Amino acid sequence: SSDSEDEDGRPKLGLKEKTKVMTEEEIYSNVKIILKEYFLMQRPGDTLARVQKTIGDQKYQVEFIKGAIVSCYGETRAEIKAAMLLLQKMRKDSLAEPSHFADGFESVCNKIQKGLAADSAPSKQSKAKENLGTVTKLYEMLSSKSVVDDAAFGECAKSLLNITSSSKEEEKETENIPEVETLLQSSAKGDALTQLVLKVSEERKAEVGVLYMKRLIESKEMCKNDLASTWIDEDNYGSVLAHLIYDEEPDRKQLQAQVDALNVLQSAFHALGFPRVNNKSALEGAFMKMYEHDIVVDEAFKEWISEIGTPGKGEAVTQTSAFVAWTQEEDSDDEDSDEE
Repeated sequence: SSDSEDEDGRPKLGLKEKTKVMTEEEIYSNVKIILKEYFLMQRPGDTLARVQKTIGDQKYQVEFIKGAIVSCYGETRAEIKAAMLLLQKMRKDSLAEPSHFADGFESVCNKIQKGLAADSAPSKQSKAKENLGTVTKLYEMLSSKSVVDDAAFGECAKSLLNITSSSKEEEKETENIPEVETLLQSSAKGDALTQLVLKVSEERKAEVGVLYMKRLIESKEMCKNDLASTWIDEDNYGSVLAHLIYDEEPDRKQLQAQVDALNVLQSAFHALGFPRVNNKSALEGAFMKMYEHDIVVDEAFKEWISEIGTPGKGEAVTQTSAFVAWTQEEDSDDEDSDEE
């Protein structure tokens, strides 16, 4: 029989092999690997070939470009320069469609604008507007038909280094919440600790929970002294954090609080240089505890991935991408079973 026929002489159906679809987390992880290679400049030709392989399927181009922009936040000047040079090279060599450059930058701008709409704090409003102007200016330079002025482009890109998530003034305004002080001064743990905040209103629970978590990590150096994150277990501090922060179907404000809690962990482990415990990412272990003990929902991880402006985000996403992808798959499986 021929290659086009089966054992019984019937024509083969010629079913196409199912190709694996990359998740947003996997694309972002690829971006980080490629940017590191491009930054080292050891084999730029190989790096560009990897770019072409990753975004050969046009549906990944927008996410890749968005990932390259977001990767700049909080990184060193040299790394930002590498990311921007790569985007310039991609534009020059037509490695991505011009419209996809526009869509990638527009996606980042939309994210910043969402932050503008959600946060009324004057200092954050001012910073978000500045960030929006920077990203818009970078796109205008990249989309220009004329030669990009490297000096101007570099200066514009460098301003991304100045992004901060909150001001010192705002921290001072919130650092003396009475319930937080009560929790910090107590030696209780588990359910006994939770009893101290049962009267906190639904409207204030998330704010109290996130600030308490931040202050707890800072005052007792939880992440440094407990890399396995056993402090998040229910019989330690997990119970009170779940009571204050968790909501199974969070509204926008509650979901943002859960994302803020993940950012608190990211910031703490970033300051420690993203350590490993038992050859595994300590940050990923902490994220798993947050999910296991019902402190954050799976949607919070998805929002955390796409949120920009936090130092060390690129490395944090790379270290936790497998776990975050798993939470999204589980969420998808749950939705399928609900439909059935």
